[in-house]
Amino acid sequence: MDVLFCFDRRYEQHFGVAVTSLLLNNSGAIARVHIITDRASKTLKIKLDALKKAYFVEFLIYEVEAENLKELRLSAYFRLLAADLLPQDLDKVLYLDSDLIVNQSIEELIHLEIDDYFLAAWSHQVVTTKKRLDLNSDRYFNSGVMLMNLAAWRRDQIAQKTIQFAQENPA
Repeated sequence: MDVLFCFDRRYEQHFGVAVTSLLLNNSGAIARVHIITDRASKTLKIKLDALKKAYFVEFLIYEVEAENLKELRLSAYFRLLAADLLPQDLDKVLYLDSDLIVNQSIEELIHLEIDDYFLAAWSHQVVTTKKRLDLNSDRYFNSGVMLMNLAAWRRDQIAQKTIQFAQENPA
Protein backbone atom coordinates (compact mmCIF):
# COMPACT_ATOMS: atom_id res chain seq x y z
CA MET A 1 0.00 0.00 0.00
CA ASP A 2 1.04 3.60 -0.58
CA VAL A 3 1.05 6.27 2.13
CA LEU A 4 1.58 10.02 1.77
CA PHE A 5 3.07 12.51 4.23
CA CYS A 6 3.34 16.26 3.59
CA PHE A 7 5.39 18.59 5.74
CA ASP A 8 7.89 21.41 5.70
CA ARG A 9 11.35 21.32 7.27
CA ARG A 10 9.94 22.29 10.69
CA TYR A 11 8.14 18.94 10.90
CA GLU A 12 10.92 16.56 9.84
CA GLN A 13 11.44 15.37 13.40
CA HIS A 14 7.72 14.75 13.93
CA PHE A 15 7.56 12.91 10.61
CA GLY A 16 10.30 10.57 11.83
CA VAL A 17 8.12 9.48 14.75
CA ALA A 18 5.01 9.15 12.56
CA VAL A 19 6.64 7.09 9.82
CA THR A 20 8.41 4.83 12.32
CA SER A 21 5.13 4.14 14.13
CA LEU A 22 3.49 3.44 10.77
CA LEU A 23 6.16 0.93 9.77
CA LEU A 24 6.29 -0.76 13.19
CA ASN A 25 2.54 -1.39 13.14
CA ASN A 26 2.23 -2.30 9.46
CA SER A 27 5.27 -4.48 8.84
CA GLY A 28 5.39 -5.67 5.25
CA ALA A 29 2.15 -3.89 4.30
CA ILE A 30 3.67 -0.57 3.22
CA ALA A 31 5.20 -0.60 -0.27
CA ARG A 32 5.88 3.09 -0.80
CA VAL A 33 5.92 6.20 1.35
CA HIS A 34 5.51 9.42 -0.64
CA ILE A 35 6.80 12.63 0.90
CA ILE A 36 5.87 16.09 -0.35
CA THR A 37 8.03 18.76 1.24
CA ASP A 38 9.68 22.08 0.55
CA ARG A 39 13.14 20.67 1.24
CA ALA A 40 14.40 17.26 2.28
CA SER A 41 17.51 17.63 4.42
CA LYS A 42 20.55 15.41 4.10
CA THR A 43 19.85 14.09 7.60
CA LEU A 44 16.33 13.10 6.59
CA LYS A 45 17.60 11.26 3.52
CA ILE A 46 20.11 9.31 5.62
CA LYS A 47 17.41 8.30 8.11
CA LEU A 48 15.03 7.29 5.31
CA ASP A 49 17.75 5.12 3.81
CA ALA A 50 18.10 3.29 7.13
CA LEU A 51 14.31 2.78 7.34
CA LYS A 52 14.27 1.58 3.73
CA LYS A 53 16.79 -1.13 4.56
CA ALA A 54 15.09 -2.14 7.81
CA TYR A 55 11.50 -2.24 6.51
CA PHE A 56 11.96 -2.88 2.77
CA VAL A 57 9.92 0.17 1.88
CA GLU A 58 10.50 2.68 -0.91
CA PHE A 59 10.58 6.39 -0.06
CA LEU A 60 9.74 8.85 -2.83
CA ILE A 61 10.45 12.52 -2.14
CA TYR A 62 8.79 15.33 -4.08
CA GLU A 63 10.29 18.72 -3.35
CA VAL A 64 7.85 21.51 -4.14
CA GLU A 65 8.80 24.95 -5.31
CA ALA A 66 5.64 26.47 -4.08
CA GLU A 67 5.48 29.66 -6.12
CA ASN A 68 1.76 29.16 -6.73
CA LEU A 69 1.20 28.67 -3.00
CA LYS A 70 3.30 31.58 -1.74
CA GLU A 71 0.35 33.51 -0.31
CA LEU A 72 -0.99 30.45 1.47
CA ARG A 73 0.27 28.54 4.52
CA LEU A 74 2.58 26.42 2.43
CA SER A 75 2.74 23.02 4.09
CA ALA A 76 -1.03 22.86 4.64
CA TYR A 77 -1.51 22.85 0.88
CA PHE A 78 1.10 20.25 -0.10
CA ARG A 79 -1.45 17.43 0.11
CA LEU A 80 -3.53 19.18 -2.56
CA LEU A 81 -0.70 18.59 -5.03
CA ALA A 82 -0.65 14.82 -4.49
CA ALA A 83 -2.67 13.92 -7.60
CA ASP A 84 -0.30 15.93 -9.78
CA LEU A 85 2.99 14.89 -8.15
CA LEU A 86 2.52 11.21 -7.34
CA PRO A 87 2.77 8.56 -10.08
CA GLN A 88 -0.13 8.79 -12.52
CA ASP A 89 -0.82 5.06 -12.19
CA LEU A 90 -1.45 5.48 -8.44
CA ASP A 91 -5.22 5.91 -8.05
CA LYS A 92 -5.52 5.97 -4.26
CA VAL A 93 -3.24 6.96 -1.37
CA LEU A 94 -3.62 7.24 2.39
CA TYR A 95 -2.54 10.69 3.58
CA LEU A 96 -1.30 10.95 7.17
CA ASP A 97 -0.26 14.11 9.02
CA SER A 98 3.38 14.07 10.01
CA ASP A 99 2.65 14.67 13.69
CA LEU A 100 0.54 11.61 14.47
CA ILE A 101 1.25 8.18 15.90
CA VAL A 102 0.01 5.03 14.16
CA ASN A 103 -0.77 2.45 16.83
CA GLN A 104 -2.35 -0.32 14.75
CA SER A 105 -2.70 -1.65 11.22
CA ILE A 106 -4.06 0.74 8.61
CA GLU A 107 -4.91 -1.99 6.08
CA GLU A 108 -8.65 -1.64 6.65
CA LEU A 109 -8.45 2.05 5.71
CA ILE A 110 -6.60 1.51 2.47
CA HIS A 111 -9.16 -1.05 1.32
CA LEU A 112 -12.17 1.24 1.73
CA GLU A 113 -14.07 1.57 -1.54
CA ILE A 114 -14.11 5.26 -2.49
CA ASP A 115 -14.60 5.13 -6.26
CA ASP A 116 -17.58 7.51 -6.03
CA TYR A 117 -15.87 9.98 -3.69
CA PHE A 118 -12.89 12.35 -3.73
CA LEU A 119 -11.78 11.21 -0.30
CA ALA A 120 -12.72 9.43 2.87
CA ALA A 121 -12.13 11.20 6.20
CA TRP A 122 -13.55 11.23 9.70
CA SER A 123 -16.25 13.86 10.10
CA HIS A 124 -18.06 15.01 13.18
CA GLN A 125 -20.23 17.77 14.51
CA VAL A 126 -18.37 20.81 15.71
CA VAL A 127 -19.10 21.81 19.27
CA THR A 128 -16.15 23.34 21.08
CA THR A 129 -13.97 24.10 18.06
CA LYS A 130 -16.49 26.01 15.92
CA LYS A 131 -15.78 29.39 17.45
CA ARG A 132 -12.02 28.78 17.82
CA LEU A 133 -11.71 27.77 14.14
CA ASP A 134 -14.18 30.45 12.99
CA LEU A 135 -16.20 27.87 11.06
CA ASN A 136 -19.37 28.70 9.14
CA SER A 137 -20.64 25.14 9.35
CA ASP A 138 -21.57 22.78 12.15
CA ARG A 139 -19.60 19.97 10.49
CA TYR A 140 -16.02 19.54 9.42
CA PHE A 141 -13.64 16.67 8.71
CA ASN A 142 -10.23 15.81 10.08
CA SER A 143 -7.79 16.41 7.23
CA GLY A 144 -4.97 14.68 9.12
CA VAL A 145 -6.03 11.21 7.98
CA MET A 146 -7.57 11.00 4.51
CA LEU A 147 -7.90 8.25 1.96
CA MET A 148 -7.56 10.19 -1.28
CA ASN A 149 -9.04 9.12 -4.62
CA LEU A 150 -6.26 10.51 -6.82
CA ALA A 151 -7.97 9.42 -10.04
CA ALA A 152 -11.03 11.53 -9.20
CA TRP A 153 -8.85 14.46 -8.12
CA ARG A 154 -7.08 14.38 -11.49
CA ARG A 155 -10.29 13.94 -13.47
CA ASP A 156 -12.04 16.90 -11.81
CA GLN A 157 -8.93 19.06 -11.25
CA ILE A 158 -9.59 19.35 -7.51
CA ALA A 159 -6.13 20.70 -6.66
CA GLN A 160 -6.34 23.57 -9.13
CA LYS A 161 -9.88 24.47 -8.08
CA THR A 162 -9.07 24.37 -4.37
CA ILE A 163 -5.91 26.45 -4.68
CA GLN A 164 -7.71 28.97 -6.85
CA PHE A 165 -10.53 29.20 -4.30
CA ALA A 166 -8.07 29.72 -1.44
CA GLN A 167 -6.24 32.44 -3.34
CA GLU A 168 -9.47 34.23 -4.23
CA ASN A 169 -10.90 33.89 -0.70
CA PRO A 170 -8.10 34.63 1.76
CA ALA A 171 -8.96 34.17 5.42
